[in-house]
Amino acid sequence: MSLKQYSLEEIFSKLQQIEIFVATGDLVQDACQEVGVSKQSYYRWKKKFGVPRIFSSRGSPHPIDMMFEKNN
Repeated sequence: MSLKQYSLEEIFSKLQQIEIFVATGDLVQDACQEVGVSKQSYYRWKKKFGVPRIFSSRGSPHPIDMMFEKNN
């Protein structure tokens, strides 16, 4: 089985997607499966790159609101 090499942009995008799923109440395992990465890769990337800052402290929308805006 060959391993997939992700670019930095893809890694940060997947980390953000997982963090949104987790912020809305999903389990990490389910979020990783939804995004298409292993839980091991998620934790390795999180340790290496940290969690992306997707919400600022200046009144950013709630993650659920962000998901609804994408669907509309």
